[in-house]
Amino acid sequence: MPKQQPSIDELFLGAATVGERWQIVIPRDACRRYNINPKDKVLVFAHPQANGFLVCKASALEHVVREMKATLRLTKKPPTSTKAKPAKRKEDKA
Repeated sequence: MPKQQPSIDELFLGAATVGERWQIVIPRDACRRYNINPKDKVLVFAHPQANGFLVCKASALEHVVREMKATLRLTKKPPTSTKAKPAKRKEDKA
């Protein structure tokens, strides 16, 4: 059975107001849920399909990148040439 999508109540973490210096304060519930603490670096990405953005703790993304690099190192194969050899012309055969 497929996993049920979370409700809006489970996804909503609070509201923020943009200040005069274009800053927002991340709601406390969101910080607690995702272990974001003062001085932590966060990354802000545009949502590819909507008018909005998402915030990700930088250390969480760094962990994903390290895992991906490790996986790539384990599966890395020597490069193979994909260039086709040039066809011989009739004058070259003589």
